[in-house]
Amino acid sequence: MAQSYMVVWQAYGLLLYFWLFDLVIVDWFCLVTLKPKFAIIPSTEGMPGYGDYVFHLRASWPTLPAMVLPALIIAFFTASRKS
Repeated sequence: MAQSYMVVWQAYGLLLYFWLFDLVIVDWFCLVTLKPKFAIIPSTEGMPGYGDYVFHLRASWPTLPAMVLPALIIAFFTASRKS
C-alpha cells in the first residue's frame, strides 16, 4: 500500500517537471524574454503585458492542484502493472 502512495508522488513529480519546463523555458524565456514575432498578436506590439513574468505564474498556478488527477491515473496504470 505504501508503494502506491509513492507511485502517486513520483507521477506528480514528473508532471511538476513538465509544469516547470513550460513556465520557465516556454513562457518566461521564449515568450517573455525573446518575444518571437509569431507569438505577438498583430497591432499589439510593445504592450506592457508581453513583459509580465508574474502573469504567466498566476495563469499557470491553478494547474498545480489539477495535476493530481492525471498523477492518480498514471499511478493506477503503473502500480497495477505486474513486474
